Amino acid sequence: MRARKILLLIGILAIGATIEATWRAREELGFGATGWRILSGEFHGPSHRFQTEEVRALSLPGVSVKNEFGSVRVVSGAAGELRVRLEKRVYVGREVEAEEFARRVVLLFSEDGESVELRTNREELLAEPGADVGFETALEIAVPLETAVRVSARHSDVDVTGVAALTAATTDGRISANGIAGPVDVQNRDGAVDVIGVEGPVTVRNRHGDVLLERIAGSVDAHVLHGEVSGRELASLTLQLRDGSLDLESLTGELQVRGSRARVSIKDARGPVDVQTSYAPVSIEDAGADVRLENRHGRAEVRRVAGALTAKLSDGDAEIEEIAGRVVLEVRDGEVRGRQLEGGAALEVWDRRVELSAFAGRVEIRSRAAEVILLPELPITDSVDVTSEDGPIRLRVPARSRFDLVAGSEGGRVDVELPDLVRGEGADGVVEGRVGGGGAAVSLRSRRGDVRVFSSEGSSGG
Repeated sequence: MRARKILLLIGILAIGATIEATWRAREELGFGATGWRILSGEFHGPSHRFQTEEVRALSLPGVSVKNEFGSVRVVSGAAGELRVRLEKRVYVGREVEAEEFARRVVLLFSEDGESVELRTNREELLAEPGADVGFETALEIAVPLETAVRVSARHSDVDVTGVAALTAATTDGRISANGIAGPVDVQNRDGAVDVIGVEGPVTVRNRHGDVLLERIAGSVDAHVLHGEVSGRELASLTLQLRDGSLDLESLTGELQVRGSRARVSIKDARGPVDVQTSYAPVSIEDAGADVRLENRHGRAEVRRVAGALTAKLSDGDAEIEEIAGRVVLEVRDGEVRGRQLEGGAALEVWDRRVELSAFAGRVEIRSRAAEVILLPELPITDSVDVTSEDGPIRLRVPARSRFDLVAGSEGGRVDVELPDLVRGEGADGVVEGRVGGGGAAVSLRSRRGDVRVFSSEGSSGG
């Protein structure tokens, strides 16, 4: 009996929840023709278009616009004048009925002391008993060049050009801002954002839409969920990105990226670069300052860095080339290839393989279960310190190198083939000596791995 009562109670609660959800949907979305069109995000069916235009004097510094189901376009116009063209599209089969309804769609103006507020009477029309007509309103607005514009929209494209400042928010539409003299702050959902030619700082918040940023003199702060971000000729960028990609070219200032499942490609960044992402590759080329990089489950390619490189990778390969400053690199379960490392390197590598060629400066490597191959092209005059567990070590020695050598292995072979090596006394499994009269310390030690040192003029080391 108790089980039957419990099941009956659960059934009553489920029915009540269904009724409540249905009522809320009716209240918020509506049924009938209008409601179903709103659910799809746009109107369908036969329609008729009508236009009106109003011109008013404008003495306030700002214009605020509200619109739903249509579009908003703002451009610079005559000084001291607010010009608004309203296009009404009414979804009614008979033109006479559509025209009658369109006459009831009007513009409403108000002032708050700082700006003129402009909207349509959509809310009042839909609040009338039995209202069930779908209609769209497209606004074309001309304002003085020095006007600050604010737009609030739904199911609408927003396009603003040549004003003093812009704050805009919409859903299910595109936001385009071009030639803005001051700050820009835009928010969008389910639509793209384009910001081009802005002198002030820019803030972008976007969900489920691509973002284009070009020629922005102020700082850019962007939060993007599910979208592709493209940037070109920016002063600085701070980006939070999830499930998307960043393609950036030509940045003069600082770059900070925090990504998740986000591919990152950067070219010509002259300021410091700081990138964190996961489950996607990272490519950085032509960086003019220090680079910091962290990537999980993704490879990294870094080329031509004028400063230092600090990177931490897991489950991904690293390919680095032409790094002027010091390289500090930690890689777990990935292969490392480095070339033309002018400032030396400090590496920690787990599994796979690390190969450095054409390097200079002090080198320190700690590896576990990874093969270490060092192929310098210039004479060795700085210290080299390699410690490996369960992995072999190979070092090619160029002519005119000068260093003191200690090469040893526990459980592996030690093979040193250097014609100018002056051997010293070493313990079992250890070779000690001087090359070129001695100099910097070169220490190669492995546990359960072979160690081989050979001359660049002799064996290839293969």
